[in-house]
Amino acid sequence: MKKIAKLLKKSKSVAIFGHIAPDPDCMGSMQALAYMLRQKGIKAHIFVDDDKDYKEYSLFGFDENYNKDIVVGDYDTLITVDVATKRLLGKYADEFVAFDNTISIDHHDSRDLEAKHIYCESHSSSCCEVIYKLAKYLKVKITPDIANFLFAGIVGDTACFEHDNVTPQTHAVASELYKLGADTKKIIFEIKKRLTLQDMKLRAAVGEAMVMKDKIAYVIFTKQMLEKTGSDKTKPYVSELLNIEDNIFAFTIKEKDNNTYSVSIRCKNGYDVSKIAEKYSGGGHKQAAGLAFTGDPEKYAKKLFKDCKDQLKNKKLAE
Repeated sequence: MKKIAKLLKKSKSVAIFGHIAPDPDCMGSMQALAYMLRQKGIKAHIFVDDDKDYKEYSLFGFDENYNKDIVVGDYDTLITVDVATKRLLGKYADEFVAFDNTISIDHHDSRDLEAKHIYCESHSSSCCEVIYKLAKYLKVKITPDIANFLFAGIVGDTACFEHDNVTPQTHAVASELYKLGADTKKIIFEIKKRLTLQDMKLRAAVGEAMVMKDKIAYVIFTKQMLEKTGSDKTKPYVSELLNIEDNIFAFTIKEKDNNTYSVSIRCKNGYDVSKIAEKYSGGGHKQAAGLAFTGDPEKYAKKLFKDCKDQLKNKKLAE
């Protein structure tokens, strides 16, 4: 981290990349780092290959270069935050990998993204927790805005301190961010609690579409379902499915464009969904991972269901 801080201090212009479909941790990491670098007089722009508005995250105002084409010659350093695989960089992937001076800051157990300099802290709850530490090496002041971004990322990746990735360090960092001006109540409401009438309609549809058997639950979100309810807010449901009594595995499949689908998969302690995600060129943490595929969602649902069931069976045999 000292070496990365030193490299960044020497930079005059930095392009910061997040992953496709950025979540609060990715957005918070990008925004916080951009603000930190600008505080040092360094030009910093954000790039994400995603055209969604993300109005539900009102705390984040994306940089003007968001989702724009990049002229890599305008920058002396390219850096990714919260990006585990090359595929998740989307249209920026090839240019990032080919660039001479690249940095990757991450917290995922499973990753394959190459960079000249990599700092990955898999025991941290979120990338924002890592960026908080980087601030001290950069010797920048954590303003209330930066504190908001970092606290939001921690709340997002821990489900408001509910997940098993929470450590005493996570609470200590959150406490410091509160002292530094993070509007914790607003952030928790925006990320964890805010609902619309359309969201409630989607919740009702989830109840009808849910498949639950053998301690495994899943839902396939089709475009038709999302259009009918008027809500695209699917992220909370994988955790809610896992919270149903006796469930050990849960996953959601969401229809995107051109017959492509994204998958979020979760499990309880003692199991490892990152191994399942890796099987399909995805990745993540032991208890929270993701992947994408093209094809028949029902077919993939059966495959994922079997993968989950195999882990249950293998653990039972080991015991």
